[in-house]
Amino acid sequence: MLAVCVGCGGARPTLVTPSPSDTAATRPSDVSRPVPSPVGTRTRITFPPATLAPITSPNETSTAATVPGSNETSTAPVLPTSPTPTPPASPATTYEVLELSSAVLIGDAVFPAELAANSVERTQGLSERQGLEPGTGMLFIFEDREVSSFWMRNMLFSLDFVWISEDCRVVDITSNIPFPKPGTPTSELPSYRPSSPAAYNFEINAGETDKFGIRVGDAVRFTGIPDHMGDTCE
Repeated sequence: MLAVCVGCGGARPTLVTPSPSDTAATRPSDVSRPVPSPVGTRTRITFPPATLAPITSPNETSTAATVPGSNETSTAPVLPTSPTPTPPASPATTYEVLELSSAVLIGDAVFPAELAANSVERTQGLSERQGLEPGTGMLFIFEDREVSSFWMRNMLFSLDFVWISEDCRVVDITSNIPFPKPGTPTSELPSYRPSSPAAYNFEINAGETDKFGIRVGDAVRFTGIPDHMGDTCE
């Protein structure tokens, strides 16, 4: 901070350096005031080049580089290298995890299940979802216990269809059904039906019929189905 003597006759203003006590007593409001630049010339002082010591890590030693003579060859000093940074891990796939009170039991496999038991729920199905939690599925229940055809409209991941008869047996499996490319017209979407009459369709992640050893003829049982849905495979 600089103080300027004003009104000191006709003489040139004198620059005064405040004492430490004056500096300590500077009010906060004074800090924001612009400080006038001193008038005069500046002298540039040239300092000799600094000598820097080589930087080494705690577990390394360093050898100073030498200037080769006229009959020597030069070898660049080896500098310690920093460890290669590890690239960040890809984010894990996220799923819509629900508290499920129903389940589908096929052989020894138990799948917590969502229910699609009316026309609105069946039309929506798993469309526009980012994924299905592994080992879970969606059970489609029809009032007349007769499945209609299915397609993959607005699906974003692949599925296996497990077709279940009214007497609670696996009657057909449609595996690894691909999801359509974005913008595919609905008129170009294939439809899927079981090869034998079925009352239910159970949708799970693609590949899980093989993973859990599900086969045609396996016995099926449901748990947690509300009573108003009538007799099922409970």
